[in-house]
Formats: sequence, structure tokens, C-alpha cells
Amino acid sequence: MLIVWGDLSQHSSREKYYAIGVMPFFLSTIIQEYLISVPDLMNILPISAFSMAAFFLFMAVLPLLYAPETLPQKKMELRRLREFAEDAKKAREKYENKMKG
Repeated sequence: MLIVWGDLSQHSSREKYYAIGVMPFFLSTIIQEYLISVPDLMNILPISAFSMAAFFLFMAVLPLLYAPETLPQKKMELRRLREFAEDAKKAREKYENKMKG
């Protein structure tokens, strides 16, 4: 199953989440094809396999930490206000340029 995190993100940050969400799929394909062969897998100790699994599970959670749905309400409000201020500045500049020209 492949989950594309860009489908869950807001419209303004979709490209970043698409890149982050699709990266594990492509990295696993590259590792499978070029870096790890079956004899190499047989040489991995069980304790090392557990460490590797823990690392990859940790890496899988990182995109969730930055998803807007998981942020605290205060940070979401600050982000929304910042975006509103940027939009207001752009609208003011557009209006001023229109009045000059």
C-alpha cells in the first residue's frame, strides 16, 4: 500500500508533502535493486534487524510531525494569520501598483 501524503496536505504545501511521501517508495526500490542482495540480508543479526526496523519506523513518523492536521491549535492559528498577512500585503501592493499605473 502506498500513501501519498500530498493528498492530505493543504494546497499551498502539496509539492513538499508529495516529495516526502513518495521518497520512501523510491528509496526502497533503489535499495532493493542496487544495494542489498539476498546473501547480504542473511548476514544481518537479529539485534541489528531490530535497530534498522526501529530507525525506519522513526523515519516514517517524521512527515506526520509536520502535517497541519497534527499541529497544536495555536501553531495552526499563527500559520493561518501569517498567510493572511502575506495575502493582505500582496493585495495592497497590487492595489498601489494599479493606482500608480
